[in-house]
Amino acid sequence: MAISFEPYYHTAPIKKTPAAPWAKYYSPEDLTWEVPESTIYRFFEERAMRYRDAVAIEYFGTKWTYEKFFQKIQEATASFKMNGVRRGDVVTILSANVPEALVSFYALNRIGAVVNFLHPLLSENEILHALEQYESVMLVALDICYTRIKNILSQTQVYKTVILSAKDSMPLHLKAGYNMVRDPYVEKP
Repeated sequence: MAISFEPYYHTAPIKKTPAAPWAKYYSPEDLTWEVPESTIYRFFEERAMRYRDAVAIEYFGTKWTYEKFFQKIQEATASFKMNGVRRGDVVTILSANVPEALVSFYALNRIGAVVNFLHPLLSENEILHALEQYESVMLVALDICYTRIKNILSQTQVYKTVILSAKDSMPLHLKAGYNMVRDPYVEKP
């Protein structure tokens, strides 16, 4: 038996398309731009080749050019492949927007793996549920999440875990401050 939702759609007819509040900031050409038929990685690769010396990422004052970012993606791709990640595998990234999470995202997209991004403040049960539901085979996680993942990994299909730190790409002086303030409270795997 099919359920029809048609009556619900006709109860509040819209006479015109509502204006997008952000449209005033864009030219008419920008609003009608066609999204290219490409993977996210291929789209990034084309931009990286075109704007090699332009700044792609700025993280606590550290700047990466597209060329450097592209190189990091190539290295991460090789590392993921060496660790068994293949096209179609689901890899979960449990991280904030640190450069290494972005590199991992693009590297995994290059391989053809499916990236499952999770917020780093999720509870242990929420992380477990997501890892089980999406059948993740690898986990890339911030070090601050370690206490919430160490006890649940054995209940999942995750065979390898990569631990990142928010300090990895920080300039030396901020890394030293991070080590003094944050590191003593982060449990190490």
